[in-house]
Amino acid sequence: MAAKEMQQANLDTSVILFSMWTEAIKHFAENGKGNVIFLDGSSEGMDHTMQQMMGMHKLMEPKK
Repeated sequence: MAAKEMQQANLDTSVILFSMWTEAIKHFAENGKGNVIFLDGSSEGMDHTMQQMMGMHKLMEPKK
């Protein structure tokens, strides 16, 4: 309904998408149960995050 109103007001589609994205993030934050939310959309940020997660996984492995 809000998206239709924004379209009728001749707002840019990117504004509508950004609004939907922020509402989704708000929903995740309100209803999440300790989940982690990664907001960096760059490929470098994803690579850095994956390296950190693999490092944490290695640290948590039982010692042999």
